[in-house]
Amino acid sequence: MRKGFTLIELMVVIVIIGILASIGVPQYIKTIEVSKATDAVSLMTMIGNANRMYRLDNSPYYARGTITNTCNNNTCPVVTGSALQDKCRLIGCNYVAKHDWGKAEYDFYACDGGTGGRCCAAGAVACTRRKATGPASYTGWGYRLLDTGECKEFGAGVPTCPKI
Repeated sequence: MRKGFTLIELMVVIVIIGILASIGVPQYIKTIEVSKATDAVSLMTMIGNANRMYRLDNSPYYARGTITNTCNNNTCPVVTGSALQDKCRLIGCNYVAKHDWGKAEYDFYACDGGTGGRCCAAGAVACTRRKATGPASYTGWGYRLLDTGECKEFGAGVPTCPKI
């Protein structure tokens, strides 16, 4: 009598492993993406709250625009008028800590109630959107923080705003 597995037994095991992988891998990838979205919402909330504080100090101006690594080198000179809308002032004036914005999986925007970036909308003080470099089914994910403090999600299949 020979010891070992028959070809049929090995084929059955391979089919079962294939079925488990076809279910498990997509769920694993989605779990990773939801985790990245939660991190992005945390940073967006920090930016939004900082932008609301910034407006209190510089009324009637919100900072607005895409926050990038160049903002990490900004200072906080005394300015007036529309120069107060420079998004880099949030970091330069220490409303938001320096961060490696380029490594983030999401882009971040300071909004002034409707303008400031590709995901800003009426009433938003900050928003974030998944970079196009991610998996195609997740690149439309995005979130907005409204002036009321409410988080709103947008995009196809995006999970609801996580509780921070």
